[in-house]
Amino acid sequence: VEFDNSTPAETQAPITADSASSWKGLDQESSLPDSETMSEMSSKLEDKLNFEDQFVEEDVDEVDKVLPEWACMYCGIHDPACVVRCNFPGCRKWFCNSRGRTSGSHIINHLIRSKHKEVCLHPKSPLGETVLECYNCGCKNVFLLGFIPAKSESVVVLLCRDPCLHSNQLQDMDWDSSHWTPLIEDRRFLPW
Repeated sequence: VEFDNSTPAETQAPITADSASSWKGLDQESSLPDSETMSEMSSKLEDKLNFEDQFVEEDVDEVDKVLPEWACMYCGIHDPACVVRCNFPGCRKWFCNSRGRTSGSHIINHLIRSKHKEVCLHPKSPLGETVLECYNCGCKNVFLLGFIPAKSESVVVLLCRDPCLHSNQLQDMDWDSSHWTPLIEDRRFLPW
């Protein structure tokens, strides 16, 4: 077996302006095919490829599903245990605590961008329809809220950072303020 060791440039004839203009449909100035040649080439290519639209019936079920009212406005998650409602009077939209493609969870992203501060849990969630608020003063700003365990009981109480965390009433209620933990950590609510 003999191999041709010549390079492609040595074996092919050079293309000159005269030989290029002889190609059908080429414009001498731009050396690009004209529109008539392009449409001919396109139709020949389509004939050879034989495109046929195929519609898959299985995809219809996913598209036609209607999400419930409490589905996350970002991603559509609608598990009652995973969503919270923005409790701002004009908003009342539902969001989940997952990140998706945002830097924070969907609910935290919404609260920050809209400057809202109150949330409510879903009625079918493990804790029921509960507005998150400070046990002592009733503050509903989730960015100030945290939880604190009681010393002797297995009870967890929501308290705001200021002023309730630093009040003298905590010592009377047998709560250890050194164990106070914010509800929001790393731009998402802690799991509950």
